[in-house]
Amino acid sequence: MHAPSLETVVNDLGKQPKTVPGYLLAGALLHIVTTVELILFLAMAGIDPHPVKGPALILLGVAILFTQLDARSRFQEYKRVRDQLIRYGPDRRIFLSIAASRCQRNAGLAAARQLGHETACRRIFFAMGYRWYHLLPDFVLRHPGYLLSPVFLRKTFFLPAYTSSFPPIAGMGMMQLKHLLRLVLLIAAGLMAENALAYEEVEDLVDILATDDAFIAIVDGRRNFEEDRRSGETIAWQGAKGEVGAFLTNDRILGISITSGQWNTRYLKINEKNVAPQVLLAKHLVVMFSNQRILGFGTHTGGFFQERLPLGEPVIASAAEGQVAAVVTADRAFGLSTFRRGAAEIRFQIREQFKSVRATYSKISLRTSLRLITFTAGDAVWRDIDLD
Repeated sequence: MHAPSLETVVNDLGKQPKTVPGYLLAGALLHIVTTVELILFLAMAGIDPHPVKGPALILLGVAILFTQLDARSRFQEYKRVRDQLIRYGPDRRIFLSIAASRCQRNAGLAAARQLGHETACRRIFFAMGYRWYHLLPDFVLRHPGYLLSPVFLRKTFFLPAYTSSFPPIAGMGMMQLKHLLRLVLLIAAGLMAENALAYEEVEDLVDILATDDAFIAIVDGRRNFEEDRRSGETIAWQGAKGEVGAFLTNDRILGISITSGQWNTRYLKINEKNVAPQVLLAKHLVVMFSNQRILGFGTHTGGFFQERLPLGEPVIASAAEGQVAAVVTADRAFGLSTFRRGAAEIRFQIREQFKSVRATYSKISLRTSLRLITFTAGDAVWRDIDLD
């Protein structure tokens, strides 16, 4: 008996009953908030004339509008995550891409629940430290000014419409689950490689340039930031990628991100001026290191942070990609994440020798003679497996 074609399976999925619209599932919390706002609006409209009645009705009307714009954007993310889950299964990187806020996590959880991956999704969010009472986005306390940035407004309220690649499924009975499993197997066998990327591609949102008088950054094509260039200041390295950019000169390092709102600066030490430090650049993270220290700067780190290197331990390897970076000496490794201000350190055991380090979008994989050690962006801690 021949397996059904991909077209047949997709068509069958589209014929399944749609009991609960995905729009309601993806933004359930936002729809509850909208309901409360609407009740308050109607109650306020029914009271006797009062000096604050007009402004209150305007504020509530605006709140209702933007809450539903938020719900619409979360529905776009729900559709994207759902497509990715169908193609790749419950890959951790999918959930990392929507972990920054409660509403995004709810949208991802709704998609995972529909496709039978709810348990895996909840475990990943739990491992990252998120609980039911974490209502505010991660950046609110660290970068409150980001709430007024064009990037935040676009991603929260005006996310471009996403067209689903697969027909919607509402109920997940045994028949629907059977079709879904067949679909995943067909796609895995014929449409993708085993190591396909499962995260959303990040746009290059930061452009940098230098003139004789200034260092200039253009963020998201709209906001311009300038920092004066000193007389005799020469550029040793420069780069911009994803959401960050940086200059390394003979006197200092300058970094900027989509959330920083200005150039951040750290001055070089005397020895660093004599021997130029090295710089790693990833989509969300810039790392400078010398024989004395590590400087990190990321989208969510709130400026530069520093980690001192032990005397007599030169760096022997490094790697950076996406949200993570690693700096390795003969005796230890430092892991850096765009979500953590600081570096996580792990020391090697006696007679343990470093072999290799590899960075993917959200994970560092470090191999020694005794262990396989990993570091992920979300929890920003090292975990190891003995190879004996």
